[in-house]
This record gives sequence, structure tokens and C-alpha cells, in this order.
Amino acid sequence: MDLCREEDNHLFGFLTKENVPTMDKNCSESAFEFAIDLDLLARGYMAVDKAGFDRERAIFPEVALAFIRETQPKEWGKLEALHGAKTGDLVLADLCRWMDAHGSLATLRHGFKCFGRTLRVAFFKAAHGLNPELEARYKANRVGITRQLAYSRRRLPPPRRHLGHVAQIPARQESPA
Repeated sequence: MDLCREEDNHLFGFLTKENVPTMDKNCSESAFEFAIDLDLLARGYMAVDKAGFDRERAIFPEVALAFIRETQPKEWGKLEALHGAKTGDLVLADLCRWMDAHGSLATLRHGFKCFGRTLRVAFFKAAHGLNPELEARYKANRVGITRQLAYSRRRLPPPRRHLGHVAQIPARQESPA
């Protein structure tokens, strides 16, 4: 099976004919990553450009803010009425502070507090289909994949990993409590 077919290039704007991996000894890891990407994209993941990653905060800020704005317009509107143009920065600061204190998984499950409001960065599937609003929120989840992301701000050269994320919050190791 050819994992690096030219007709699959439309899935990745960053791949060109010259850098599409092939299945020889020198780039089998790259071909494996490519196969993972194809499978995840076919299952609804979105390709997220690594240029949007904020290494200091370990988050994709613009995508996370867009998710919150689109899925929670009432909460966003109330925050924006209070803070104006600084709303995005304040929401991101509270999100990162909350993740540092409670961890990524707890934040994904329960959301985070921002000026007395609970904001969510993911919505889980309802046990039943009786509430169309819950179904719509669940379908609005953004699950992405970023290829060869440099995420460390401490080590040079930074490590590069294949990263999956929900609402553009990378899965990162939780610190022991």
C-alpha cells in the first residue's frame, strides 16, 4: 500500500510533491505520521497549522477563543461587555491559569472559571438526543492534529512531536498532585 499518494496531498496544504514521504528506510517515520494524519483527518480531525501555537502558554489561542465565542455567545458577550478588547487576553490567561492548577483533562471535562462564568473548551455527547442545543454543542467540538510541533520553550533544539488536541488545548502531561 502506498501511504504517500499524490492524490492525498489536498488534505495538507503544507505538503508538496518534493516533501511527501515515501516508504523507504530513511523516512518510514514520516510515512507513518502521514498515514496517521490521513486516518485522523478522514475521521473528522482538522489539520491545524503549527504557526498558531503559543509555546509560552502551550495552546492554540486563536482557535480556542473562536471555539468559546461560537459555542458560548451569551457568556462571551457578557465578558466582552465588561472587558472590551481585552476579553480574549483575559480569557486565555484564566484558561491557562486554570489548566496549570487543575490540569488539561479536568479543564476539558468541567471547563474553567473566568470572572465568575464557567467557560467550556469541549462538550461531551449527551446520553440522549432530546436536547438539540447539547447535540449542536457536541458537534461544534474541534479536534485537531498538528504535525511536528515544537512545543518546549526550555530545550534547544525543541522536541518535535505529533500532537492531537481538543479545542486546541494540547494533551499535555499532568503534574502529580
